[in-house]
Amino acid sequence: MRRALTSGEFERRTLRPLRLLAWRLRGYLLLDGLAVAMVAAAAAAGGPLLLDWRWHLQVDMRAVLLAVVVALLGFIVWRRVLTPLGSAVGPPEMALLVERRFPELRSVLISAVRFQRGEVGAAEANSPQLMRKVLEQAAGRTAGLPLTQVLNHKRARLGSGVVLAVLAGFTLALVLAPATMGIWFERAVLLKETPWPQRTRLVVELEDGVLRGVRGDDLEVRAYVPPGYETPRLVEIILTCVSGRTGRERMIQVGQRGYRHTFNRAAENFEFCLKGGDERTKTYRAELADRPRVERATITVVPPAYTGLEACVLAQGQRSIEVLPGSEISLVVETNKPVERAMLMSDGDALAQAAFDGQAWRVTLRPAQSQTVHFRLIDDLGLENRRPVHFALRLLKDEAPRVRMRLPGAGDMVTALAVLPVELAVSDDYGLARAELVYQITGEGEAERTIETPGFNAGQKRYEVQVDVPVASLAAMAGDRITLYARAFDLDEVSGPNLGHSNAVTLRIVPRDELLAELARREQACRAEFERAIDAQEELRGQLLTIIGRVEQWSGKQAEQMAGAERRQRQVAAQVNGIRRRFEQMMAQMRVNRLDTELVRRRLGDGVIAPLGRLAKRDLPAAADDLRRLGRAAAGQAPELASRIDRQQVALLAAMRAALVRMLQWEGFQETVTMLRQILRLQTELNAETIEEIERQAADVFEDE
Repeated sequence: MRRALTSGEFERRTLRPLRLLAWRLRGYLLLDGLAVAMVAAAAAAGGPLLLDWRWHLQVDMRAVLLAVVVALLGFIVWRRVLTPLGSAVGPPEMALLVERRFPELRSVLISAVRFQRGEVGAAEANSPQLMRKVLEQAAGRTAGLPLTQVLNHKRARLGSGVVLAVLAGFTLALVLAPATMGIWFERAVLLKETPWPQRTRLVVELEDGVLRGVRGDDLEVRAYVPPGYETPRLVEIILTCVSGRTGRERMIQVGQRGYRHTFNRAAENFEFCLKGGDERTKTYRAELADRPRVERATITVVPPAYTGLEACVLAQGQRSIEVLPGSEISLVVETNKPVERAMLMSDGDALAQAAFDGQAWRVTLRPAQSQTVHFRLIDDLGLENRRPVHFALRLLKDEAPRVRMRLPGAGDMVTALAVLPVELAVSDDYGLARAELVYQITGEGEAERTIETPGFNAGQKRYEVQVDVPVASLAAMAGDRITLYARAFDLDEVSGPNLGHSNAVTLRIVPRDELLAELARREQACRAEFERAIDAQEELRGQLLTIIGRVEQWSGKQAEQMAGAERRQRQVAAQVNGIRRRFEQMMAQMRVNRLDTELVRRRLGDGVIAPLGRLAKRDLPAAADDLRRLGRAAAGQAPELASRIDRQQVALLAAMRAALVRMLQWEGFQETVTMLRQILRLQTELNAETIEEIERQAADVFEDE
């Protein structure tokens, strides 16, 4: 009878081989994962090496490649090495593999392993006889089976070959090209700027690796080829601006080994590298600094106190400043960047140092002359504004008061009894300090004297008044000359006061008889001119009679003649109106000199001036209008209109002759009055001479005694 199989024997004969098989499987898995990882590592090393050797990648690109390689290798090691090694591989798993390889076992092996491990129900519920039976069957059936056939030995050998090949490749590379591998390690792993061996090398002349310049100025890049390297035939500068714009430009060779390129008026930051021969330099930065400039200017003008004007702030953008002398100008400017110093300049001369209040620079000045100013700004880099904003300061002159004086009705000859009607109008933009009339009696050689003007208040901007000035109050006598004018002073306390004066009027004081004789002479001249106007009107009527006589054969030629007649009629009207104005002037002069008696006003005003006014303003213009209508009238309407014009011309001549008769009557009256005055004057002179002779004879009588 056969002896029963014990648990120890099953452990030795069955479980131990399964455990050894599990460890061998782990080794195969590790070898397979290492092969994949080594291939990936070789590719990850070779690819960046070739790229960097060909294109000389910048450090940022190499850093990206390194990060990608590390991430990829880490994923492969985790997926193909660590994960398989961490999976559960023991007798139960190996029993399953064996059962799949040898199906004739019919699950006896896996059942025995589970019974041995106590994985088939509770121990007290299992039959000991059944367990021994299963263990014996499993041990008997697996005895002599080639359990290693469950492993892929060919894949393991391939993995070993791959690992050895990769290691041999790395070893060979280190042996044959240690310098290249060292450079690759420093550049790809340590991310250093160790250069690759090359025939050409370009060195950019930068102190700290950054090209610094000023925005808007020319920016120059210089490079050279160190000794021992080939000089490339062509060197290009490749740039990328912050705006995304790219470009490639050729550098100019300077000497045997130097190169330069100038960016005209550089406007934005950019990155650049140089390429020539087999050299491609690293990427450099070009940083542009802004020059200081005025971004915003606020201009406040405080006018002088005497003007009474309030301070005003000029509109933004206004660069022209017009001020009065004594005005205070405050310039407040904000800059595009912090500045260390701001100075107000004019034609290269410093006017004032601006003060900084934490937000803006401020300067206050009182300009003494017109000038153009600007701010000189200097920042912490020593940069200065090259195209400053200019402010034009124009100093306005406070004009003198405007003075106008009129003496309506007063001619250049007045009597001692005259009362001068002085009309005075004075104005000033900022206020008046004083306004007065000034006169001087030149016949006595006296100094100027003033006449106070009523109703004037200092500070008012406009003053108008009419002052009646009796000549007698001026202590002037016949034969004297009075020069009269008005003057005014303004409130300018800075460069004034400014003086304005009117035109001077010179009056000659004459006896009453002399003035009347002069007026009579002028009256006769007016009458003679009026007679010429009547003659012109009669001549015009004669021409009209000729034209009207052919009205039945009305044509364009007669219409053209009517236009000339209308023009002559209006000339007569203007001539009569001028005569009327001269009579009015004589009437006003009589009124000023207190010669306008009721008789004078009735005879001269009602008898001469009024009729001449009706003729000049109503009758003669109406006749000219009718002549124009006749010139434009149709042939059928012309006879009736011509008849009316003829009657009108007759009435005009009658009215003009009647006015002439009144002039002659007034002139005869004036001559009579003048003759009587001359008789009275002669009688007075005779009386004076008689009295003088009597006194002389009486004196002689007393002397004889």
